[in-house]
Amino acid sequence: MEAQRLAPFLLLICIGVYDCHLQPESLISTVEDSVKFKVHGTGPRSVLEEYALYKVSTEGDLLLFNFSLLGGSPLKAGRVFFDIVDLFFELVNSTLYDSGAYRLEAWLDGRITYQRNYSLVVCPSKIELHILRAQLNGSVQLCGAGSKGDPMTTIQLYNYSLMSDSPYMLMLDTNSPMERLPEDLTDRLQVDLNSSSVTLQGVTEQDYTKAYVCLILQSGQCQSYTLEILVWERITLYPRMTARLTLPCHIKPTSPHQVYWTTPSGNVTLSTGDSSQVPHNDSQQEEKMYMLNGSQTGDYSLIIPSVKEHGKYSCNRKKTFLEYEISMCIGIRSTNATFSNNETVKLDCLAYGEIQWFRQRGADTEELILDSEDKTVLLPQDLRGRVNTSLTPFSLVIANPTAEDSSVYTCRVKIPDSNSFKPATCLENQIRLHYEDPYGINSAFYKVHASLMGCGLLAMASAVILV
Repeated sequence: MEAQRLAPFLLLICIGVYDCHLQPESLISTVEDSVKFKVHGTGPRSVLEEYALYKVSTEGDLLLFNFSLLGGSPLKAGRVFFDIVDLFFELVNSTLYDSGAYRLEAWLDGRITYQRNYSLVVCPSKIELHILRAQLNGSVQLCGAGSKGDPMTTIQLYNYSLMSDSPYMLMLDTNSPMERLPEDLTDRLQVDLNSSSVTLQGVTEQDYTKAYVCLILQSGQCQSYTLEILVWERITLYPRMTARLTLPCHIKPTSPHQVYWTTPSGNVTLSTGDSSQVPHNDSQQEEKMYMLNGSQTGDYSLIIPSVKEHGKYSCNRKKTFLEYEISMCIGIRSTNATFSNNETVKLDCLAYGEIQWFRQRGADTEELILDSEDKTVLLPQDLRGRVNTSLTPFSLVIANPTAEDSSVYTCRVKIPDSNSFKPATCLENQIRLHYEDPYGINSAFYKVHASLMGCGLLAMASAVILV
């Protein structure tokens, strides 16, 4: 932030310099660590150049070290060293007071030939590594988890390369306008200063190749320093045996022959000239798995007409892009239940764990109506106000039922395995709920009434015969 206040002064200094970098390079360090101020010149440097490192402030510049090879300068001054081979200044044993703006200069024949500005933040503790799992098109919190907002809080988000020695690239600073943000992030980053958090929405394929560094500062002092690495999240599905299933995989349109699926039975690919799909094996046509051709749409989803194998199903393009884990549900019970008007219905799940309730009306598609782990799943409109959520999800209680509530209700319970790398066990309890007319032919009223009427008619017939 010191560098931002000094930008007008730096601009004046930069005028006329051959190799000048006005935009400050971001540097982050921790207490007692070292930090390097590198010369990133565009070509070879002259051995006649002199190098100087300053700490910059509005009160004036403080010269930390001035090095000249021909002048026989020492390689160390206080806590600052100079590397004559790779051309960088190194500040060792960093302290919190070292945070601020710096300037590195190279001089030749009395004029500046190189200048670079730096913005250094020194944090009190080591960097924390966070592995963030996110689903494609989903959202993920990049920084600030567990932090409390403060009027003096500033969030800085940097793009960081794990594969090179590239500098941190500042993308977001809540204390300054957001013009630094790359165009593809402008509408996808949601900042909440109340919780000191930044959320990335609409995760894309490209986001999985990046790493982010997040700094939380209060009154200009670093409070937390985290490295956020974004990885794809394995999606676990729990279908019924022989159910039809579609595994989505949307990739930027590319050559379809670069994309393939790996399944427990082998790979699924597109053959040359195939505009739609390739059968998976030589079984009956309707049972074959196939992938869609996404060369125009980017949709390379895998279609499984009848699920028969559990395990990993991965959509790949050069490397694994999206992975599913299929763990089929085991039916433990299938029962029938009846109800009448104004009779409260209570459907029991018979197992404990992560519970989902589904409802299927006639030939309609099964719909998820309740999820113990996902509060965004809302009850269907016709059930709202009639389901007692205090007893759910272990029991589904429906008040004031009507004939329209007759459906197949299925409770699926996911019981996590003690080995976190294995999918949960899925148990299924199915209840066929039928409405019974209190005065219908199958009702108790009808049966009792019919018996009494039968007895009465028999008595009348006997009396007539006796007469």
